[in-house]
Amino acid sequence: MALVSWTGCSSEEVEESDVNGVPVEILQVELQAFQDQLDLTGTLETDDDATLSAQTAGRLQSREALGEQVDRGTVVARIDPTQAQAAERQARAQLRSAQSAYEQAQDSFDRQEPLYRDSVISAIEFEGVRAQLNQAEAQVEQAEAALEQAQDQLANTGIEAPFAGTIEEHFATTGEEIAPGTPVLRMVNTERMYLTVGVPERYINDIDREGSVDVRFRSLGNEAIPGTIRFVGGAVDPVNRTFRVEVELKNDEGRLHPDMVGRVLIPREQLDNVIVVPRRAIERDEDGYRLYVVTNPEGEAPRVESRLVTLGPTSQGRTAILDGLSPDVAVIVTGQSNVAEGDTANIVERYATLNDAMIDPGSTQRPVANTR
Repeated sequence: MALVSWTGCSSEEVEESDVNGVPVEILQVELQAFQDQLDLTGTLETDDDATLSAQTAGRLQSREALGEQVDRGTVVARIDPTQAQAAERQARAQLRSAQSAYEQAQDSFDRQEPLYRDSVISAIEFEGVRAQLNQAEAQVEQAEAALEQAQDQLANTGIEAPFAGTIEEHFATTGEEIAPGTPVLRMVNTERMYLTVGVPERYINDIDREGSVDVRFRSLGNEAIPGTIRFVGGAVDPVNRTFRVEVELKNDEGRLHPDMVGRVLIPREQLDNVIVVPRRAIERDEDGYRLYVVTNPEGEAPRVESRLVTLGPTSQGRTAILDGLSPDVAVIVTGQSNVAEGDTANIVERYATLNDAMIDPGSTQRPVANTR
């Protein structure tokens, strides 16, 4: 029978096996609960991450320093307002002139209207007076619009913070001439963040849309940080066939930052009373998936037997065994690539718990795929 081995062994183990049997490490398995989880990688983002740009042209007069924490509405950068102030004063003067002309036209209309009713002046003369009044009124409206535009330009010389946050990056230098739309600085608020992951479409119905998950970051020592699922996308990405899922995280201590890469463990299903083995213990051949066990591990001549097994889900290097294995056997977790049915086993390590057996320094095994 040809075996496709996904584990490795040392030359010392082979030499020792010629005398005392094949060196192996075993785990006494037992029934236990197994939490199937999706192990996905994502990138941290925040809703409050904005690049603030100039809305008017001019010389950048001032800007807040990097790292400065500001409240919403704070002026974080200012463009020299001299030209805008002059334009605003000119617009006010034009409005006063237009209002004066309108008042004169209104007075003329009020005096001419009775004369028209008494037929003292002709209809043509009165219509000329009415036209002057309408024109004066239109000029007032134009002057008012010009003043509003000048006031907006003046207000736009101050760039305000759209939310409370920290100045993260500068894009323009004080004294630089900038045009409308030129990026000036970047603001970020990291109080509440979210990790974006792509969930394979076959698992989308397994996601609890209000569930809790654990997120781990290598840069934080893989500490488990609790998060909640805040969004599950309704459309599949046609490129990688995944759904967008966002996991919200609190960042009260300020340890999380945008663009950090994290692993999120999303629960799928809970299996009770199943046997769980390290994924690396599983061999694959043309007949299927196989585990090697040691019979009579406490006796003088412990023997190796093989078991064809049915795999359940795999999570974090652990695989649930659905069929083919009983809880009264010792499974070989290291050295199984060197044994055959009937070999004598040289037990060099006995693991009492699954967690102990998961530690495998220097392992070069490739993982068994999740077949579920």
